[in-house]
Amino acid sequence: MFTGNIVLKKLFILGKDISYTLSPKIYNRLFVEKSIDAQYTVVEAPTEQDAVRSITNCRNDILCLGFNVTKPYKLLAYQHVDQLDEHAARIGAINTVARLSYGELKGYNTDWLGVIEPLEKLDSPAKYDVLLLIGAGGAARAALYALQSRVRKAYIVSRTGVTAQQLARKAGMWGIDAKGMKASSEVYVEILPRTDLLINATPASTDTFSPIPRKILDKYLHQTTTVFDMVYKPLDTLLLQIAKSKGCKVVDGLWMLVHQAKHNIKIWFGLEVCAKLLRRYALS
Repeated sequence: MFTGNIVLKKLFILGKDISYTLSPKIYNRLFVEKSIDAQYTVVEAPTEQDAVRSITNCRNDILCLGFNVTKPYKLLAYQHVDQLDEHAARIGAINTVARLSYGELKGYNTDWLGVIEPLEKLDSPAKYDVLLLIGAGGAARAALYALQSRVRKAYIVSRTGVTAQQLARKAGMWGIDAKGMKASSEVYVEILPRTDLLINATPASTDTFSPIPRKILDKYLHQTTTVFDMVYKPLDTLLLQIAKSKGCKVVDGLWMLVHQAKHNIKIWFGLEVCAKLLRRYALS
């Protein structure tokens, strides 16, 4: 892409139904502030074929520095890169890709840093007895990886329970005592009273809908539970509203986004930035 006589390097976020994303706002503001000749865009991929085509396009484009990948393609992208950093290899999912000078693609996972860094600031030393994790996709994998050696017991729930059970087996490889289950009111009623870290790693969270029914949260969520919702649009989800009303410590999804973004910037540009600065860009 050309702007006057300046050739802009290309970065993008790859996903499906992601028009809400704040990533272009954050990165493009940073590029202006730091005089970086680059542009960050959104690439919608309705199908897996479209996603693979976009990955190939980056591989073949010398102006492409890399990209981020989000739902539902974190596991797919993992299979289409040439190299992996050690964390991505262990997690089995990526959210960041860098195009190397000779055209190969290297996959990274910075989502796990987006989980643990906000928790360490909130709950130092961020150790928990019981984790209730809603979701079993790439972001949930990163959360479990981030919390290895920091949780005694993890309960993972997903819509059918199949992916939750698969992730529980993966967590066992990281030394986590984990159990995968099908999401149900009965499961939440049983586990929530014992939970001291609740993480929502699904997109099913809005300002009017909670992944755990409100009546259950009202009765069984207690003040000593830390609640982390990976959704950032809306920023103040119903889950977080209820948690705050009960006096819980909370982490919103924007903190996760900006903490992983600061590591992405280091990967692409070798530049150190502050997560708080990136959050200001997102909210401006």
